Amino acid sequence: MPAAPIVFGREFFEVDPRSTALIVVDMQNAFVAEGATYETPPARTMLRNLERIINFAREQGMPVIWTQSDHSAPFGGIMLKKFPTIREDKYLWKGQPSFELYDQMLPPKRR
Repeated sequence: MPAAPIVFGREFFEVDPRSTALIVVDMQNAFVAEGATYETPPARTMLRNLERIINFAREQGMPVIWTQSDHSAPFGGIMLKKFPTIREDKYLWKGQPSFELYDQMLPPKRR
């Protein structure tokens, strides 16, 4: 029996702005900034595409939800026990530069 054909993009799903939200996950300095502790270079590479998607969502009236990893006490829980670097250097703790959203990208809209 042959495998089902692989589908992509619009053949796979359709976005209905009335029932869809965009979630922007952890685009924080700790992950995006050059030389950061948890630097992920592809995060910077995809910024232009991310901004296009954010603008589309805003134009369509879709909610855009931004998340930020918070490893500070007590929220860091097991992370603080398992990784001394996070505990001692306070990476991804509120109030630290690593926690802030990367400032060279489209920012969230504040209410």
